[in-house]
Amino acid sequence: MNKSILLTIIVALYIGSLCLFFFMDAADLGGIYMKAGVLNDNVLHVFAFFLLAFFMSMMFLSYNIKHHLIKVLIFSVLIACIIEAGQNLLPTRHAMFLDFSLHTGGVAGYIILEFLIKKIKDIIIKIKNDREKSVFED
Repeated sequence: MNKSILLTIIVALYIGSLCLFFFMDAADLGGIYMKAGVLNDNVLHVFAFFLLAFFMSMMFLSYNIKHHLIKVLIFSVLIACIIEAGQNLLPTRHAMFLDFSLHTGGVAGYIILEFLIKKIKDIIIKIKNDREKSVFED
């Protein structure tokens, strides 16, 4: 199977699982959290969207899409908006700006991490090239 298609399927399944959890009845979700020992779900919100940004980034890169991080940001924020707005349609759930902020924070965290990794790689390559250049000059 083509890597791009596989990554697209992973992104679609991951978005589907996010919707499943975020649209789940509050009592059922609370029971799952209690069994898992989760006291505060804020970290889960950040981590869930950090992973979404990672999967989407890999998918866009596999298709050689330019400015992939901008697209990751746009689509992730759109998904967060849809999830939070959709929760207002459920009787036991409600949208929270804090959750939206945590989702966006997870995406921003991934984008910052990818940017830092790229900058560190560029610095290492520059140092390596400078060393090779100085060896040939001596």
